[in-house]
Amino acid sequence: MYLIEQLGTRWEMPLTGYKKNPTGGPTQPAVEGLLQLLPRIDQTKVTAGRIEMPDRWNVFRDAAMPALSLRYPSAIVLIDGRLGLVSAQSLPLSDGWSPARRDAAAI
Repeated sequence: MYLIEQLGTRWEMPLTGYKKNPTGGPTQPAVEGLLQLLPRIDQTKVTAGRIEMPDRWNVFRDAAMPALSLRYPSAIVLIDGRLGLVSAQSLPLSDGWSPARRDAAAI
């Protein structure tokens, strides 16, 4: 019943949360910040980065799912200059994003 109450007069769209980038919600600010930083830096000279997050930061540092791992989307942004839906979701652990390689990433 709620969906049709006040049909045409009450709008739900302003109450909806949208994600600009194809990553987990908590990683959005870091990815957006890096995208905004790109025009000001030479991506080829970046050898390390530091992203600080409050609370359970290690969950997003060590996440096995690429869209929730800050290291993976940050690397894709630095390599490609953007973050698309396919690239944000495309690197399972079996394709070389092993725990050892994750640990080697400075971000």
